[in-house]
Amino acid sequence: MSNYNADSIQIKDFRSACRSTPGMYIGTDGQDAAFNCFLEVLNNACDEAMMGRGNTITIQLSDDCDTITCIDNGAGVPHGPNKDTDEVLIELFTSAHSSGKFDTTNYKKVRGCHGIGTSAVCVCSTFFKVWTRRDGAEFSLEFKDGIPKTEKAQFICNTDETGSTFSFTPDKTIFNITTSNFDYEQIKNELELTSYFIPKVKFVLEYKGKKIEFISQNGLKDFAKDKIKKPLHKSYIYGYKEFDDEVEVEVFAQWTGGKETRYIFSNGALNSDGGTPETGAKTAFTRTINSLSKGDFDADMIRKGLVYIVNIRHPHPIYQNQTKNKIQNAELRGYTQTVFSNAIKDFVARHKNEFDKIVEVLAKEKKAEAAAERARQQVMGAVKDIERNQKKKVFSTDKLKDSEKLGQDSILLIAEGDSALGSLAQGRDYTKYGIMAIRGI
Repeated sequence: MSNYNADSIQIKDFRSACRSTPGMYIGTDGQDAAFNCFLEVLNNACDEAMMGRGNTITIQLSDDCDTITCIDNGAGVPHGPNKDTDEVLIELFTSAHSSGKFDTTNYKKVRGCHGIGTSAVCVCSTFFKVWTRRDGAEFSLEFKDGIPKTEKAQFICNTDETGSTFSFTPDKTIFNITTSNFDYEQIKNELELTSYFIPKVKFVLEYKGKKIEFISQNGLKDFAKDKIKKPLHKSYIYGYKEFDDEVEVEVFAQWTGGKETRYIFSNGALNSDGGTPETGAKTAFTRTINSLSKGDFDADMIRKGLVYIVNIRHPHPIYQNQTKNKIQNAELRGYTQTVFSNAIKDFVARHKNEFDKIVEVLAKEKKAEAAAERARQQVMGAVKDIERNQKKKVFSTDKLKDSEKLGQDSILLIAEGDSALGSLAQGRDYTKYGIMAIRGI
């Protein structure tokens, strides 16, 4: 008999829940979990930059790649008491759903949404420390295993600078990490990628005495130029539109000699699994290309070799999970379809010769696929003929005339003597009926 009753119900605080099942809050375990922790802290710095409150983000990686530090020159994190607590810094980094970003007055179209990310990072780190510079002074607060070392932020010095610094070491025992927490190349690639979608902001990576910088002046266009190799046409498809003074959608596309590739970004973050904007983009290309070319090209054929990019800024993004791999706002499907459709039409109007070349390539591809399909059908037919003939050679004996089909799809008829066998063989459906002659009495 089960002992499941009211006493079986457990109520865990955020720290205990997060440390016991970190994948629920960080998205995974292993080294990828440490990287996701880095992304959560980087997101805060990027949000400051996207709101125009900072222009430099510096990442310092320790020599052993176990500790990472993120420095920005944004507004600085508020500290001190408010109506709910004696120290907001403690609540910000140890409680779920504690954030200054629920109200879009101060933060609009940013990465941070739920007030969970940096709290999860803090409680899952053996060392976590924040420095905040604002209101003419610098304060700090340090945590160990998600527990603050002091009850209030500690005064460091007077300063005219503003910004925040986060330094932390993910707990390897929680994430089952047996190597270093961070990978230098992965961090470097992320900073380079992010720089394209927060233009004019400098990203600096410092590691073992060396410094590397990334900054993009033209955003998405710079990204496309660096990533798209062997384009089939010189000009590119580009469009931008703001919807309801709220949602911005920017798109870019170009056909190449490679494979279909898509990049979906929202508020400066890569949504690796796409989402509703991807669906809108695919619909736009299928309908618009076929309409303008008066063709009947398959959707996959149209996108063969196509590299397309969608960059979205949204005040209320809806993500599939905490790691923001997929954006799912329903309206973004229609918005993206509209922007891409208009951009394709504009491209055709300005570059008709290049569009004609693209259609010519698609037509050749269609003919090649049709020829390949005919060849495939011929081969399959030839194989069936060979199999049928082989069966006749094997089973067409004096006493047994086998059917083409075998097993439950066939019936074996028994004939008495060779004379009956011959008569039945001429009138039967050889695909279904087999005949065996036995000695007559």
